Amino acid sequence: MGYVFALLVIALVGKDVLPFGDSYVLRGISEGPALMVGLYWLMTWGSADLPKRYALVFAYLALLLLTSVVSRRPLYVVVQTSSLIATILFFIAYIETQRKEIHKNKAALMMTALVFTAVCLASLILAYDRPQWVYESTREGYRFNGLFGKAAMMGAASGILFGLSVLGRWNWPLRIAGLFVSLPCLYLTGSRTFWVAAVVALCVTAAFYFKHKRTWTTATIIFAAILPLMMAAADLRISSKEESQILREKSITNLSGRVTIWNVALAKFWNRPFLGYGFTIGADAFDNEAQGLKVMKAPGTDAQHQRSFTPTLHDGFIQALLDSGALGAFLYVAIIGYALWALFKRDTARQYGAELYVLIFMSLSNVGETVIFSAAMYSGVLYWYIAIFAMSLRQTEKGATALPRAGSGARPAAAGFDRLRFPRVRRQTHSLPV
Repeated sequence: MGYVFALLVIALVGKDVLPFGDSYVLRGISEGPALMVGLYWLMTWGSADLPKRYALVFAYLALLLLTSVVSRRPLYVVVQTSSLIATILFFIAYIETQRKEIHKNKAALMMTALVFTAVCLASLILAYDRPQWVYESTREGYRFNGLFGKAAMMGAASGILFGLSVLGRWNWPLRIAGLFVSLPCLYLTGSRTFWVAAVVALCVTAAFYFKHKRTWTTATIIFAAILPLMMAAADLRISSKEESQILREKSITNLSGRVTIWNVALAKFWNRPFLGYGFTIGADAFDNEAQGLKVMKAPGTDAQHQRSFTPTLHDGFIQALLDSGALGAFLYVAIIGYALWALFKRDTARQYGAELYVLIFMSLSNVGETVIFSAAMYSGVLYWYIAIFAMSLRQTEKGATALPRAGSGARPAAAGFDRLRFPRVRRQTHSLPV
């Protein structure tokens, strides 16, 4: 299964950073095997308690399929929903086969960190040598998007890499490299949403998972102080004009037009309050014509940068309202809330700090950008993986020997961990040969 997971990571990131043409080809190449492996494992080794454990996810997926009935593009909705179903079924199978592993998710998160480190490093090199390749023209000016197509995608990837580099359970050279390339990329994107989400997620995780909080806090302050010097040494000089553009001070009051879009979106919601407009095509709500999406002009842009575009909702929760109505949005919010609660409540040994960071970071980012969404981008796919993992956890028995906290270096005995934490593991932990 590890090979299928690796294929999923490389293909989904590769389709966004490499000029491979049709992105659906790489999605099919990666998500097709994931669907087959997931279905095979569920039919062969799946237990009767799986539907109960992942009831919220299964109910949400069923409702997403139902939205194709009310959508004017039913086939497209079915394809997008099937893509999400494929990845989720594979993640359930992959997670269930890890129950006897002591260091769960280590391979998956380290693979993610490796890929994102390579992308961020290449983006910074191009920012110095070929800036025209890694900056996009927007209505607010030019923004750093790295190898990704959008600055928000770069912000999500670099924000995730930052948390994994601080909290990951792998060798220090890789973590330091990830830290050194993620912070400059995160800053250069000008994505205030991801800045706030990263800071809050790290602070919350540190408060509950770090044993030496003062040491980590001091180290973070020192690193933040010397970062500008390192950027200057690397000849990444930023003028006052460029700094103002990165901070985008003029767009703070209206949140880059988000407030206007959200007001219109909430008004459109009442036209289809129960099932919405169809999964992934909530922007159809902005169409007032008989055919095709209504084309809008970017407000406040000059003639050079003014272009037509389909409205982007910039909020995953409002996106859920328009995509699947009140019913789907309720399940969507329930999944996000339950995943956070389950990981924090059941991880009594405090060993899944990186996973908690990703959940908090993505949940907060979802307020300003639609990042918890379909299976089209790997950052969103990674969220579904961590959320399903949180749901799979079982409460540590009272009086059991606690596992070490993240970063302590101690390793628990495998037998005691398996017996106390997952008492019925023998009946359902068969690895699928791939």
